[in-house]
Amino acid sequence: MLNVWCGYNEPIFCDIFFRKKRMMTKETNVIKSFINIVQSDLTSYESSINPYKNRIQIQGERFEVFIKNSFANTFQISDVSKVEQIYSEFFIHQGSANHPPDLIIRNGDSIEMKKNESKLSSNIALNSSWPRTKLYSYDEKLTKKVSNLIPKGGIDNLYAVGTYNKKNILNQLLYFYGDCFYKNTNFYRDKYSQIQKKLSEFDLNKKSSKELGGISNFDEIDRSSLRIRGMFQAKNPMIIDTIKNLLPSSQNFQMILIMRESKYQTINNLDKTELENLNSQYIIIKNIDLIDPDNSKKHLDVKIIIYTR
Repeated sequence: MLNVWCGYNEPIFCDIFFRKKRMMTKETNVIKSFINIVQSDLTSYESSINPYKNRIQIQGERFEVFIKNSFANTFQISDVSKVEQIYSEFFIHQGSANHPPDLIIRNGDSIEMKKNESKLSSNIALNSSWPRTKLYSYDEKLTKKVSNLIPKGGIDNLYAVGTYNKKNILNQLLYFYGDCFYKNTNFYRDKYSQIQKKLSEFDLNKKSSKELGGISNFDEIDRSSLRIRGMFQAKNPMIIDTIKNLLPSSQNFQMILIMRESKYQTINNLDKTELENLNSQYIIIKNIDLIDPDNSKKHLDVKIIIYTR
């Protein structure tokens, strides 16, 4: 364990120093979330955390609470009002029905949360939300309130994908940034708009819709209508051999974080040092090459962090 000098007559242990430092700031990031989950030492990585244990019944909501608790470090707080107060300090947006994202960190990233059926093989259902590397204020899928929260130039988009076993217990958490696997957000947005435009050229009784399209009077006696929905799916990053071959076998819980090295370097040094000094028996930190989704002839320098218990 690393010792650090803090101006006192003797060094103190690194973990105590970092814990105190983190308590003094209301900033958070995905590295802090990773550390908080590792240090929570939960006997079961089930998402029914204390203050919501009886209130949250739907798996998706339980997963969202788990993610919020990991970023806000509220796993051990049982007072619901206190938890909600802390959430408001860390997050400027906590989701709205049918509109991305699920979470926006104050002065930080946007987060989209997804549930998956299989660790390796299942596609990730993005539903009507196209793949995003960044969240931009002009994104048509956003509410006006959320659009007003997004700075010029956008914010990085992080995916949190939870896989549950047959006992309804979270046994894998995958964090990855969209820019490691997807083209620029506008590529998908523009393609979607092109398809909408083509559909609108058909001579049909068009129905006003935020979906790809719709037909109100599908038959001449107006007994039926048609909704044309755009449902996106993304391949699971875990099927990529470079990633899959790094994963130890795990019967209990596994957490993987994938981000560009350049993004990792923007994390403050205290958090990076704390991560790198966690128990190495359970953690792998490596750099790998992945194909650049915006230019297949180039490669990205990517950081992958794996925790297995």
